[in-house]
Amino acid sequence: MLGASYFRVIGAGQVYGLSARGLAIDTALPSGEEFPRFREFWIERPKPTDKRLTVYALLDSPRATGAYRFVIIPGRDTVVDVQSKVYLRDKVGKLGCCAINQYVPVWAEPAVADDQLSSGTA
Repeated sequence: MLGASYFRVIGAGQVYGLSARGLAIDTALPSGEEFPRFREFWIERPKPTDKRLTVYALLDSPRATGAYRFVIIPGRDTVVDVQSKVYLRDKVGKLGCCAINQYVPVWAEPAVADDQLSSGTA
């Protein structure tokens, strides 16, 4: 987990790429975005023969609360099955569930994003 409600995983022999968010509230609205955060986590103790890991999390913000279950299946392609139950406390203009985003700097010189891809301007 990366902070706020961001999360991402990596497959065997791969590099980090996109990040996902547990919940996005009012993204790109003039009123400003609200950043819910995961505030508590529990890890289910796996049996020695298990091929997956289950993590539970509580999400909280002024206008939303929720419970999440992440089933992480590692491998060449790591998979995360996300189940959530979200309750709104107040009106929300835009709501995004598991929104995917990527940080790519836009500079005059070539740069490297957090997924190690090169970017630049012409």
